[in-house]
Amino acid sequence: MNLSLLAYGIMALGSAAIIWTSLSNFGAAGALFLFLNPLVNIEVALGDTGRSISYDKLAIMALASGFAWRVFRKQSDGHLKTKPFIRYLWLLYIAWSFVAAWLSGAPAKQQFWGLAETIAYFITFLVFLDIFAEETSRKRIFKAILYGGVIMLAAVAFQNLAYQITLNIWDWRHSFRADLLYSSFPRMFFGFRPGPIGHPNFLAAYLVLWATIYPLLLRMSSRLAGFFIFTAHLVILVSAGSYGGILGFAICCLAVLYFAKPHPTTMICAPTPHSKTRLLPHVLAACFTLVIGTAIANDGDFMPLSFLPRIYIHRVGGKMLSERPLAGYGNSLFPQTFQEKERAYAEKDGLKIPRWRMKTSHAPRTNHSSGKAYENLPPLSAHSSYLKAFVESGLPGGLLFLGLLMGGLLEAYFRLRKTGRLSIRSPETWGWAACIGVCFQAGTENIFSSPKISVLYWAITAYCLTAKPTKTKNL
Repeated sequence: MNLSLLAYGIMALGSAAIIWTSLSNFGAAGALFLFLNPLVNIEVALGDTGRSISYDKLAIMALASGFAWRVFRKQSDGHLKTKPFIRYLWLLYIAWSFVAAWLSGAPAKQQFWGLAETIAYFITFLVFLDIFAEETSRKRIFKAILYGGVIMLAAVAFQNLAYQITLNIWDWRHSFRADLLYSSFPRMFFGFRPGPIGHPNFLAAYLVLWATIYPLLLRMSSRLAGFFIFTAHLVILVSAGSYGGILGFAICCLAVLYFAKPHPTTMICAPTPHSKTRLLPHVLAACFTLVIGTAIANDGDFMPLSFLPRIYIHRVGGKMLSERPLAGYGNSLFPQTFQEKERAYAEKDGLKIPRWRMKTSHAPRTNHSSGKAYENLPPLSAHSSYLKAFVESGLPGGLLFLGLLMGGLLEAYFRLRKTGRLSIRSPETWGWAACIGVCFQAGTENIFSSPKISVLYWAITAYCLTAKPTKTKNL
């Protein structure tokens, strides 16, 4: 059986299901899109071009097609009911991306996918603004995130259990490994892309965003099931091996505890009462710091495999940005450009290439005058969404990207205050706080390069920006 044809078939079926559902109920199509999003991790190479198409990109195109069909069929519904200011920041960012792509001088063919993905995320954001305008669709999306996440948690837990059992029976060469599942520790046992999400840092980011459904777990008819789901979520998040993800989740919880009220209220922009204790967030912050510090202290690979490489990448990336501060090097071209510049800096400026960048383990720590030690350095991602934005599109593009994220968070915050939804029992509050946590994680991980994470992030942002005023004091 041709596996590529099978993958194409699965991708086509999922996309067709989204489009077909859009014809009858666009909210259900959005729910199906988010339900399938974490469960399918298929990417097929397009011949020998070095390019590929993933299910994520095809599903985004399908959802956009459903949105276009809805507007075409009901032209009166073509105008968004909610028109946040962040739309203009999006348009500015997209416009500068095209200007920077032209100024960078890189071939348009190489930058096409990066520009296309940026536009696709904007379209997805507009689509979910339209979907969340209806209360029924909001509830349906909410449950889709829950059910899709629960299936993914079960898959991850099953894979971890099977891995541990087979590892104890046989050696690691014959242990259970699956491409569509994910085993957290030890991560280096996988020779190909694992997991429903892929990289463990992406899995951790998805689990942070999944905290949006915590209020639904509290209102489940079966409190026992809700407790087990909550526990599984925390266990898998911790075992994912992503310190950035754990820190992001800690910041998410602290944001909820610090800014949210105990119960929903109809008060508009009411100040937080001084009687509310501030001790608990500080205690939790100290506990999370202690846990992360202890894990780092007992992880012999943290410094050589996690911390020091990021310092090196940021140092080289900063030097690259200083050479082309206006337009950068081209959309989605950071890995190839980093590879070229790193070799040039080693030859001309005496940059010392660390051992982990060498292709062979016996490569010397210092450079040879012949340059043979660093001739075959592989491309390397930015390991930071912000560094990637600055290096690829220059200072204006990086600042616009930061403004886009910060503007969305601030506008969502004021929207939640205005509608009285800034409550510890409100899913919008947890969604807003989860987005803050992911933004912190994006400083040390290339989080927004994953279509799965980006789509869910902007969907949750649209969910917060379309929050409805609270009618009752208790949810």
